[in-house]
Amino acid sequence: MAKKSPTPAPPAPTPLDLERADGLAADPHNIWRHDNIGRLALFCFNHLEARMLQKLATQAPDLRQTHLRIFRHIDFGGTRVTEIAARAKVTKGAMSQALADCERLGYLAARPDDGDARARVVDFTAKGRKAMATCRKAISETEAEFEAAIGVEKYALLKTLLLEIRSGLQAADDAAGP
Repeated sequence: MAKKSPTPAPPAPTPLDLERADGLAADPHNIWRHDNIGRLALFCFNHLEARMLQKLATQAPDLRQTHLRIFRHIDFGGTRVTEIAARAKVTKGAMSQALADCERLGYLAARPDDGDARARVVDFTAKGRKAMATCRKAISETEAEFEAAIGVEKYALLKTLLLEIRSGLQAADDAAGP
């Protein structure tokens, strides 16, 4: 049996492609809107999410970006609907509707919470876990793209610094209290 040749990497984006992906028209007088850390991090995130959807397209063509935005708030082992809604910063009612769609598609299943029969715990089904494994692979491949773009050492440093920022901000939030 012949080996399947690897899919070639997509061509490198042009500066115009990057500006379009950034969601803003080029504006040399307001470059701060393009090069602030939030916009740059969002660009990387959007790139990562697009790669996940590309990977999922053949295996799970019914999955959309909105589904991924729900899945990221669910722990393996299950999470209460109220917690998923709080993590996503939406109402319980809005989250319940979104979760119902994911259940209908077969990616999630809800069960009563063992500790509180009024509460529901949502977890991934076998189909959902398979989709999450595909997302994990897409993330790994996309991080390899990022690493190739700036080099192994710079990428390791970038990731370390972002982890430090997250840790420092969480510590500051915890110190500030509710």
